[in-house]
Amino acid sequence: MSTISHNIAYADLQERYYEEPARDYDVRDAYQRDKGRIIHCAGFRRLQSKTQVMPIGENDYHRTRLTHSLEVAQIGEGILLQLHHHYEDNIAIKDILPSPALITSACYAHDLGHPPFGHAGENALFQLLQQHDPTITFEGNGQTLRNIVRCENYRRHHDINQGINPSRRLLLAILKYPASFGQYKTKNHGALHPKQIHPPKCYYDSEKNFVDWACAIFSDSDYQHFQTIKKIPNDDNHLLTNNFSGKTIYKTLDCGLMELADDIAYSIHDVEDMIAVGLIHQKAFTDYLENFIHQTNSETINSLNLYHITQQLFSDESARKQAVAKLVHEMISHVTINHHDDFEHPLLHFQATLPDIHREFTKFMKSVTFQHVINHANHQQLDRKYERIITGLFYEFINNTERLLPQEFIKQYDNTANNNEIVRDYIAQMTSPQAEKAYKRLFAV
Repeated sequence: MSTISHNIAYADLQERYYEEPARDYDVRDAYQRDKGRIIHCAGFRRLQSKTQVMPIGENDYHRTRLTHSLEVAQIGEGILLQLHHHYEDNIAIKDILPSPALITSACYAHDLGHPPFGHAGENALFQLLQQHDPTITFEGNGQTLRNIVRCENYRRHHDINQGINPSRRLLLAILKYPASFGQYKTKNHGALHPKQIHPPKCYYDSEKNFVDWACAIFSDSDYQHFQTIKKIPNDDNHLLTNNFSGKTIYKTLDCGLMELADDIAYSIHDVEDMIAVGLIHQKAFTDYLENFIHQTNSETINSLNLYHITQQLFSDESARKQAVAKLVHEMISHVTINHHDDFEHPLLHFQATLPDIHREFTKFMKSVTFQHVINHANHQQLDRKYERIITGLFYEFINNTERLLPQEFIKQYDNTANNNEIVRDYIAQMTSPQAEKAYKRLFAV
């Protein structure tokens, strides 16, 4: 068992990969500057026209990636406040908790790399790249990291694009899967399963130098353990859930907090959207709920009666909002800090978690969305349409990169970049309406 190290170099956590000149009269810390850079970056604005679950334009009520990210940040701040109160007398935990600006920055940034059309766009780009250049990949979280260290046009020096040049701690806070794409290929003897639908959860090999730099604050044993990829039993039969290659199981404290906020937001709010626009009725939801109650042997989550919450969810808008607020508060107020004794560094040793019943409830709510919306024939038809749009754009842009892509975009890349990387990055940053318009320009008669 390792001994936790309390010698935290806080200045190291605020360092940036590229040194920057000091700015006169700027009293902000690194994380407050990170927050400003994310809010003002182009990728953050594009989230307003990127799909969350229900397609953009199908109605005007549901959440987009932007409104979702704002809600994730609000929940993240709530979790942080609750943890400060709960661990008021625990100096070790209080000292390592992130600042409000840092957790907000991570929550705002967490979806910056997601492509048009959500997971349909992600899967299409991944499969196209596997056919054309299997040495590179597309994965939403990996693209998020690439965007903030390379693609965002905040800083450029000596013809090198520096992204927003994030602080070390912010980079670690968005590193959801700390294994490179190359590590998956190595573990699978040089190739991924030919039928794999979803990309492995990873960062790109092209950003390994940034990840190595960010993780330099960890001991060698911590870093090696941090990258562990866990295989999942019977994974060959579960390609739809991306279990063939497994995935990493560890995150930093900050990243874990961000992911909890994300899980709470989309597990509850996506179902709220479904109810509000009439995509699921009370009888169907109650049937799903009874199965959950049977599996968990509990009609309540602490003092919340799930049948009563269901009545509120399917009542008028005010009652529904109150039910959602109760559910979100229940989740936020029960986040606690656990210890991973295998790690020395406090950012890895301390981990945020939910009680089992709360964690199972978020899984249940996500399964309702999956079964009743994502798996629905209408949604699958739209996904097929989106796959065709991404495929059409990819082939046109690959074959005519210099002609069809803006020169301003292409000039960001040096001579070592190939067209697959350029086209991947270009399509990834498109909004859903922008991709549809480009497709019509190219193919409409």
